[in-house]
Amino acid sequence: MEHSNLMPLSTQSFTALLEAVGLKHYEVDDQRDAVSLNIQGDEVAMGMHIVVGRSRDGEPWYFRFISYPLDFEPKNIGLSRQDVLEWLNKKNADLIFGRFYYEETSDIVAFEVSMPASEGINPQDFLDMLQVSAMSVETASQELKALLPLS
Repeated sequence: MEHSNLMPLSTQSFTALLEAVGLKHYEVDDQRDAVSLNIQGDEVAMGMHIVVGRSRDGEPWYFRFISYPLDFEPKNIGLSRQDVLEWLNKKNADLIFGRFYYEETSDIVAFEVSMPASEGINPQDFLDMLQVSAMSVETASQELKALLPLS
C-alpha cells in the first residue's frame, strides 16, 4: 500500500481535512482527542464527533465518527421505544459497517463508524466516512419520521 498521502492520526489532521472541505467551525477537545462540529445536511442539522481511538497500549489506532441529529428526538415526536428498537435491529442487520444505537436518556438515535488508521489517515477515506456519517443520520431521521402514523 502506498503511504505517501497518509496524514498522521490526530485531531490536527481532522481539522485540516475539515477545513479543506470548507468546514471551519469546530471545537477541539484535547482531553478526549476529539473534534466536534455541527453541520447542516439536506434536511437535518446534525452533531458530529470525530475521535482518535487508541490501542490498549495507548497508541493511536483508528478514528471514529459519531453523528446524530440535533433536532430529532424519537420519543419526543411520538415514536415508541419499541418502534425505535425494531427499526434499529432491522437497520443494523442490513449494515455492512457502522451501527446505529439509541441513547434513551437523551432520546437520540446516533450512527457510529470506525476505520483502522494505525499507519495514518487516508484523506479520501476520511472524507468518504464524513459523508457516510452525514447521509446515515439523514436517512435515519427520514425513516424514523416515516414510522409515525399519519394524522
